[in-house]
Amino acid sequence: MSQTFQAHLLGNRYLQATALLVVAVATLAAAVHYPASLPPLLLNGILAGLLVRSVLNNRSSFFSFFLLSFLILGCWAKLVLHFILDTQFIEPIGSFNDSPQAWDSAMLALNIAFATLLVCQTIVERLPPIATIHIDRPRSLLKPCLWLAILLTALLLALNFKFAFLKVGTEPTLRLPSIVYVLVSFMIAWGNLILLATLGYWLVQVRQMKLETLFYILILEGAVTAVSMGSRAQMILHVAAPFVVYLVHSRELVTRLRVAQWARILLVTAALFVASLLLVSADRLQSFAQARPIVAPAAASIELRLGENERLVSSIGLPLTNLVIAPADAAEGVSAVLTPALPLLRVAAEALPLSVTGPHENAEIKRARWRGMLFELSKLVVDRWVGLEGVLAVVSHEDTGWSLFIRSLVERPESGTEAIYQRMSNAQYQAFENFTFMTIPGPLAILLYSGNLAMLAGGLALLFLAGTLAERLASHLVGNIFTRATIGVALAYLVVQTNFPRVQMFFLIELLGFIVGLYLTRMIVTAPRTSQTVLTPAIGGVPRSGGQIRS
Repeated sequence: MSQTFQAHLLGNRYLQATALLVVAVATLAAAVHYPASLPPLLLNGILAGLLVRSVLNNRSSFFSFFLLSFLILGCWAKLVLHFILDTQFIEPIGSFNDSPQAWDSAMLALNIAFATLLVCQTIVERLPPIATIHIDRPRSLLKPCLWLAILLTALLLALNFKFAFLKVGTEPTLRLPSIVYVLVSFMIAWGNLILLATLGYWLVQVRQMKLETLFYILILEGAVTAVSMGSRAQMILHVAAPFVVYLVHSRELVTRLRVAQWARILLVTAALFVASLLLVSADRLQSFAQARPIVAPAAASIELRLGENERLVSSIGLPLTNLVIAPADAAEGVSAVLTPALPLLRVAAEALPLSVTGPHENAEIKRARWRGMLFELSKLVVDRWVGLEGVLAVVSHEDTGWSLFIRSLVERPESGTEAIYQRMSNAQYQAFENFTFMTIPGPLAILLYSGNLAMLAGGLALLFLAGTLAERLASHLVGNIFTRATIGVALAYLVVQTNFPRVQMFFLIELLGFIVGLYLTRMIVTAPRTSQTVLTPAIGGVPRSGGQIRS
């Protein structure tokens, strides 16, 4: 890749114009079938366009980059595709009745949330630039520390695969003491990635490792973590961090990648992603076959129906989606897992026509083909993200208020299928002895428990502030751009998939402690320069090197 292409990829005005055009066209297309008043929907499209533009111009925070991206997909994109493709949501939406009044309430909440995010992002962009601490005199411990981290990662992921400490929906087969479980689960989900990225880039800085090699390490870690956790999403999230670092901040890196190196990286990424999907699917097929319902099913046969609402439902409540750990593992992939084992499986409604192709196929078949392709694409890219369904379920619930909100803050995950949102959304997941399956509300829905739109705006701003401060603390103490990126994606993802707020609070505490540990590691295994390079924005939003400040 050329330097010009790298530096201006996301900030390119043609890319931004194209993205804004897509947002405008999609919003107008959705308006054709939108049942409520159009101004709130059009305003939502305008706010979504501004958020997209903010993401493409974002050079200030990895946390906000990923948070805005996830919420745009989970709220606006899911909304417009719902009306364009005339499909229902794959997750339950409670008593939402699709009336104009219900949609007006939902759009008001979404527009307040989007406006709040825009204000927060505008403020973050005006904060002082983040400093990068360069390493030029590494101690001999640095490379052995990386090898030790790789071995620790392999060991933890192997044990997790065997004992399911942190595996999608699966109850652990080996119980650990609480404090040990907290540490192990954090390392499996995010700690390994953050540690490898941090140590690896320090070695890149001192020219003891190629940047391409660091990419391979993180890509492999993402693939193995996905298999270990039984999550299709985990590799995407782990790989996103180094890719965004390079595409958005390539000028800040000590070295760059050539076109041939990029080709090899993309090839390896694609191969490992396909391999992880196959292995996760095979493991799920075997695991789900061993599911033990607490209540015996009424019928021995299992029938999977895909009706008008496109939501996978089992006649015995078979767990088709697990959003406890990885909401990005949506139900669209489960049919592929279950199909080989269920010869009686019937999938209808949206199956693509298999009739005559070529010059004889009529316009209706062509439209159905394109619609089916768009539907599958939406399930792959959009439906997996948490957001809109939670808002719809909560705004249509009659008993919201401060008491409900306070109860949700202290609710424990042990509530399982009897948790507040599971009952509010009318989730129909059956209780199993060795699996736990739930749908996830997300931060917007939980803040709406209060029934107060001011709480929605204030709470969202507080979450944004907490994530931004945690990222900047990591930058101040560690000064490693790969640390910032991995912490940013972890924080954004954990905020978006909020189900039990107390769990997110524990994660934040763990993360802060881990940042302090990385700071101590830097002091032990590296010797920083006596100065830091401060990055100041140049014309067009592209960062350029500024002056030197004394440590």
